[in-house]
Amino acid sequence: MLPAPFDGLGMQINYTFTDSKYDDPEKDELPFAGMSEHSYNAVIYYEKDDYQARIAYNWRDDYLKYPDAWGGPEWAADYGQFDFSASYNLTAKTRIDLNVTNLTNERQWSYIKTQEQVSHLSRYGRSISLGINTSF
Repeated sequence: MLPAPFDGLGMQINYTFTDSKYDDPEKDELPFAGMSEHSYNAVIYYEKDDYQARIAYNWRDDYLKYPDAWGGPEWAADYGQFDFSASYNLTAKTRIDLNVTNLTNERQWSYIKTQEQVSHLSRYGRSISLGINTSF
């Protein structure tokens, strides 16, 4: 419904809220391990004729990693990253693809009880792939 050249432009957005708690009184009503309370994804894309491009931002709230870690519960800090992909159809059966994961080279980290007690810091880096796909 958009005029050219914007008629291939689109957007996707989702948000998730999760409420979880252990019934065990010893875990002091901690959330389930691995469950973020809030998370969202936002994607802007362009698809028209032989071209496709997409940029996405994925974010999740902090979450409990280990309820019984040494020194108290260990939490993974909130984390977000941008991803990018693009492709071009060279022929009806051959396509070239470019994918970039963690475009801005974000780091992940975790902490014990409070964010001042950092227990782990990692940077997995940016991943870039370029490929050609064909069908017979």
